[in-house]
This record gives sequence, structure tokens and C-alpha cells, in this order.
Amino acid sequence: MGNFQFASWVLHMSMLIFFSYVVGVVMKEWKQVKPATYYLLIIGLLTLIISFCTTSYGSYIGEQLINGSR
Repeated sequence: MGNFQFASWVLHMSMLIFFSYVVGVVMKEWKQVKPATYYLLIIGLLTLIISFCTTSYGSYIGEQLINGSR
């Protein structure tokens, strides 16, 4: 992460939430919920994935800009 080490905490927390959600689906914890609840969880998961990708890409671009300017 270089100069953007703060992003590693965000990515770590995002992955914890993501994998706990996946484990919940595999263990069928969400089997008895209403469809609206399940769709809301899917939207939250997609938002988490998009934010994870955005943070990772932003950190990558920032490192490229810093390393290119030296």
C-alpha cells in the first residue's frame, strides 16, 4: 500500500464483512428471510464490492502518481 496504508484497514474490514456474508449464505442463515431483506443484502454486498474496487484502484493510482513524480 505504500503511502496509502490507511486504505489497507478499509479493505481488510470490507473483506471481513464480505466473507462473513458469504459464510452466512453457504450456511443457509439467510434462507428464512423475506425476499425484500435478501435483495437489500445483495444490494449491500454489491455496494461493498464496488467500494472495495474503488478504494483499491484509487490506492493503486495514487501510488503510481507518487512514484512517477519522484
